[in-house]
Amino acid sequence: MADLQIVYRSPNGDDWMVERGSSNDVIAVVHQANAASGGTRTRTPVAEFLERGGGSPEAVAVRAILAE
Repeated sequence: MADLQIVYRSPNGDDWMVERGSSNDVIAVVHQANAASGGTRTRTPVAEFLERGGGSPEAVAVRAILAE
């Protein structure tokens, strides 16, 4: 994976990260589940994530990064 930046950590310990491409654009959102949930990592293209994310705290955090 490319450069990852944690943008949100949920109360249950899940991490939400943005992945940046070669031109420093945000290209995907990576979710790292907490260890108790199996620690699975999933990658979703940023546009698809935002379509599904609604007003969730992690989607708000990603939108804030995109607005910078």
